[in-house]
Amino acid sequence: MPIRFTGARNAGWPTWAQTATVLAADLMAGDEDPRAHAGELLARALAALPAAARSGRIRLRADAGYFAGALARAALVAGIEFAIGAKRIAPLWRLLAGVTEAEWTDAIDMPGAQVAVTTYCPHWWPAVTRLLIRRVRLDIDAGQLSRDPRARRRRTLHPDQRTLPLPRLAQLDAVYGYSFIVTTLDVSTPDKATAAEHWYRHRTEIENIFRDSKHGAALRHLPSGHPEVNTAWMWGALLATNIAGWLHPTHRHPPTRRPVSRPRRPRGPSHDHHPATPADPRTRPPHPAPPTGTPPTPRDLRFPL
Repeated sequence: MPIRFTGARNAGWPTWAQTATVLAADLMAGDEDPRAHAGELLARALAALPAAARSGRIRLRADAGYFAGALARAALVAGIEFAIGAKRIAPLWRLLAGVTEAEWTDAIDMPGAQVAVTTYCPHWWPAVTRLLIRRVRLDIDAGQLSRDPRARRRRTLHPDQRTLPLPRLAQLDAVYGYSFIVTTLDVSTPDKATAAEHWYRHRTEIENIFRDSKHGAALRHLPSGHPEVNTAWMWGALLATNIAGWLHPTHRHPPTRRPVSRPRRPRGPSHDHHPATPADPRTRPPHPAPPTGTPPTPRDLRFPL
């Protein structure tokens, strides 16, 4: 999954989901398409896995930013199954029109969501590729859809409904948001299809790693105009994120994944004043005079237990 930075840089890295470990990473220009390097990045990530992990079942999940045949072919050559989010392009909407109501199955742990499977294999993709479709019913009266036509959820609506105002949408029998997934996982039965969609849905767990690396490991910005410096900075942050993930299993009862601790600057006198009215050193009260008398000995000091 890619992560975009503020500025002219773009980075993406595959992650071992069970251990929250970043296996490989690339730092590219902000206008560079990450799909061009996806196959090579996958090969490096697989090489970084321990031998015991490589001998087991490996599955790949990626969002629509990596919807490309190059990644699918690289996964096929490596012998791993994949589930990749598909962009909402016109051919997929035409396939949706051929799905009947009887083909939809309730999704797992997602109220109002249903899953269906249809045949779809883009050119030069593995022949066993299938299309997994998820639809989620939206309650217009409950405010689940924004009035803003640029809203992200608006883009999930059927093209015939995207530009309709909310009062017109509220008059329809049902309004759904759709997601498309191309996969080589076994989706031959409704139970297997819903299980595959449920597994793919949890790809968003990587957002925890993004948050830790950005806010805990200072990857929210890149410090230099030189790619070499920024690459070193990126790897330092990713190593900190990996170490945090490795330490997580050592806790006896961890409620959640242990985040990367972010150091905070000590509060100075200026923090006690509003930024618009900075403290004037000339108006600060003088420091208290030192106490007189014999200083206490260590035996006289008391510390709370």
